[in-house]
Amino acid sequence: MDIEEIFKKANEGDVDALLQLKNLAEKAKQFYEQAHKFSDMFQKLEKVGQELVNESQNILEKFYYDNKKEHAIGTIILHEGITEIRPEDFRNYRELEKIILPDSLTLINEGYDYDETFYDSFQSTIVKVGAFEGCEKLKEIYFPENLTLIGRYAFRDCTSLTEIKLPDSLISIGDHAFSNCERLTEIKLPKNLFSIGFNSFLHCKNLKEIIFPESLNLIGSGSFLCCTSLTKIKLPKNLFSISNCLFMHCESLKDIIFPENLKSIGISAFAKCESLQEIQFPDSLKLICEGAFADCTNLKVIKFSKNLTLIGNGAFSGCKSLKEIKFNKNLKSIDKYAFYNCKSLKKITYYKLTEEILKEHFDKDWDSLKKIVIDE
Repeated sequence: MDIEEIFKKANEGDVDALLQLKNLAEKAKQFYEQAHKFSDMFQKLEKVGQELVNESQNILEKFYYDNKKEHAIGTIILHEGITEIRPEDFRNYRELEKIILPDSLTLINEGYDYDETFYDSFQSTIVKVGAFEGCEKLKEIYFPENLTLIGRYAFRDCTSLTEIKLPDSLISIGDHAFSNCERLTEIKLPKNLFSIGFNSFLHCKNLKEIIFPESLNLIGSGSFLCCTSLTKIKLPKNLFSISNCLFMHCESLKDIIFPENLKSIGISAFAKCESLQEIQFPDSLKLICEGAFADCTNLKVIKFSKNLTLIGNGAFSGCKSLKEIKFNKNLKSIDKYAFYNCKSLKKITYYKLTEEILKEHFDKDWDSLKKIVIDE
C-alpha cells in the first residue's frame, strides 16, 4: 500500500492503515531529527518527513477523539506488517468481539507505569500491560505462534471471552491477565509454560477445567480464587509449594491430585472449598499453613503425610464433617485453633511421642475424644 492509499484509508478510519501510518510517522520523525546533520542530502526528506508527521498526527488525533467515545468496532484483523500497537488503542473497546494478531507484531506498549523488567529480553514477543483490558464483548483471540509472555492485566474484564488457545511458545502469564473473564469455561495451558502470576484467573466463575503442563513451576497467590465452577485439579510435578489463597472459594472443587514432591501448602490455599470431601497428601509434604483448609465444611477424610511436621493456626478450623484424624510420628507442632470448631471429630490416632503436643492443642476436648495410641 503506497502513502496516498494509507492516508486515504486512515482518513476513513481503517485501523490497519492508522497503525501503519503511525509506524511511518515515527520512522519519518526519526529521520527528520537526524536530517540537519546531512544538510543538502536530506533537505527533501526533512520537508516530507515533517509533513508526514503533522498529517499523521492530525489523523490519529481525530481517530482517537472520534472512536474513544463509541468504540464501535466489532472485529479487527491486524495483517502481516503491523509491528506495534499501544494498549490504549483497544483498552475498553466495549464492542470489540474478535481480534487476530499477526506474527509480525513485535510490540504492544505499556499503558501503566509499572516496572516491566523480568522479561525485557522477550520484548519482541510479548503482550504487555493492560493491552485489551475492559473489552467486554471480546469473544475470540488469535495469538501469534511466537508469543512468549502475556503481561499484567492484558485481558482483565473481558467478560465475554469464552475460550482461549495459547501458543506452545508461551512461558509466562502475568498478574491479573485473565481476571474477571467470567464466561471463560476451559483453558488448556501450553506445554512450555513456566509461571502464572497472582490473581491471573481470579473470578473466572465459569471455569470448569484447567489442565496444568508439567513444565509449570510457579503459580502465584490467588490465581484461581473464586473459580466457583472448578471441579477437579491435577497439580504439576514441578510445583513444590502451593501459594496463598490459590484455590480459595472454589466451592465446587471435589478432587485434588497433589504433586509427589510438594513441600508446603500456603495460607488459605483451599479455604472454603465446600465440596471437598477427602484429601490425601503426598509423603513429601512438611508444612500446612494457617487456614489452608478452613471451612471445608464437607471434608470427612484427611490422610496426612508421613513427614508432616507442622500444622498452622486454624488450618482445618470449621471442617464440621471431619470425624477422624490419624497423626504421624514426625509431627512437631500444631498451632492454635488448627482443628477449632470441628464439631464431628470423635476419634484420633497418634504416636505416643506426640501426645503432649496433641494434648496441649485439643485442651478441653482431649478427654471426650476416643484415642488410639501407637506406642512406638
